[in-house]
Amino acid sequence: MASNWAITIGISQYKRLQSLQYAQQDAKLIRDFLVQDAKFDQVYYFSDDSPAVVLDAGITIPTQPTVSHLRQFLEVRFAEPFLKPEDSLWFFFSGHGLQYANWDYLMPCDGDPEIVEETALQIDYIAECLKRSGATNIVLVLDACHTEEQKFGQGFGTDPQGVTTIFSSGFGETSYEIEALQHSSFTYALLEKLRTQNRNKSATLGHLYRYLCKRVPQLNRQYGKPAQVPRISVDPAIALETIPIPQSTTPHQKIPFVELAVGILVLITGGVGYSWYQQSVPSSVSSKPAAASLNHSKVSSSPRVDRSKANTVKPSPAPKVGNPNSNRQGAKPAAAGSPNQPDASKQNAAAAIYGKAPRPGKYQAKNAYFDTSGREIGSNQGRFCIRIINTPPASSAGYQQEIVSSLSFHNDQIYLDATLNVLQVNSTNTEFEDSEGIWQWAESKIGNSKLMAECLASRGSYIRQAKSRVTNEQ
Repeated sequence: MASNWAITIGISQYKRLQSLQYAQQDAKLIRDFLVQDAKFDQVYYFSDDSPAVVLDAGITIPTQPTVSHLRQFLEVRFAEPFLKPEDSLWFFFSGHGLQYANWDYLMPCDGDPEIVEETALQIDYIAECLKRSGATNIVLVLDACHTEEQKFGQGFGTDPQGVTTIFSSGFGETSYEIEALQHSSFTYALLEKLRTQNRNKSATLGHLYRYLCKRVPQLNRQYGKPAQVPRISVDPAIALETIPIPQSTTPHQKIPFVELAVGILVLITGGVGYSWYQQSVPSSVSSKPAAASLNHSKVSSSPRVDRSKANTVKPSPAPKVGNPNSNRQGAKPAAAGSPNQPDASKQNAAAAIYGKAPRPGKYQAKNAYFDTSGREIGSNQGRFCIRIINTPPASSAGYQQEIVSSLSFHNDQIYLDATLNVLQVNSTNTEFEDSEGIWQWAESKIGNSKLMAECLASRGSYIRQAKSRVTNEQ
């Protein structure tokens, strides 16, 4: 039988960064759920008041989340494999984050933005340690965010390899704490889903992520916070639908009072929030942004940058502790009404229409004029590509033309990257219109296309063409 292990870290009080209000409490409640409800085999918990960890070798490690304690724990506990490939290992962090010299870091309680490399934990380093455990089902859940006022970059942008990482907010966004909920909106939604998941025993990371991408924006909207849509990095690609999420063993979960009140409020207001909730959709697996920035959690609006060319400018010193109620970040909170950065708007627009993408499968033309052409839509972990096949008339020989292109989501539209045409998709996601005609969904299978496979595996804009001679004797 597979084992389930976890590490939870919550840091509210920082020595050199703005303090947070609910980070430690969020991590503690995640720990409590994993131990008491999900019955995890082992959960390590790091906070200001957590007891020391005693490892099998008799080594005792304090759990105050300083950089030295966390590094010692990661080095000693993960010195050699101790889990089986089928086991699961979860890592939850609630606190400040920072991007410096194009590397992403989690900030311990004594992290110093002036000497990041010496006082912070690189996310890639954490992932490498966790992979030494021997488990293949490794999930990082990072409830951290960024301020819009950073001068040296736009937030987290590196996606660790060999693990799945769920970030609490997307590029160019900020993660928020909500006083009325006594949580960050992300962890509140996460706990909400986990506590009720015993209704679906086969739920996977895909179910969890789709829920978070709908619920978090709904909560932010309801409590007057700017848009915030979680993002995910999936490696290997099948993890989204194969890794199960922690299950509550409690047969019947009572709905907490706050959740009940929220539900009643939604009903009273005519379900406006729920309507928006249903239209909200997940953002795609992201690419790496550039530059260095200080933030509490994770977000970025810059494009991916080669680390070898990245500037190594140090971020400015963090300001003194201010109001902890506004947002989770390592600098002065931005006003709730602050306009989004340009790339943040693109990410929000992408998330808002993602569920309106055409249904994967083969499409046939509604207009008989295009009876020698076809369309195929492929999808893989939030990545969408289209394949256009133009064949010669049935009565003649010629070349079949194949064009494969990625689809882009921005400005409330879906674009064909090859032509920048806009795809107009109907409400059932089974019909779309481009510049050449109206295409109707025919079947779920798609052809065995090498170009389509390459497009779905890539991350950036993808455009390829190919020709093959065809002799039709129909």
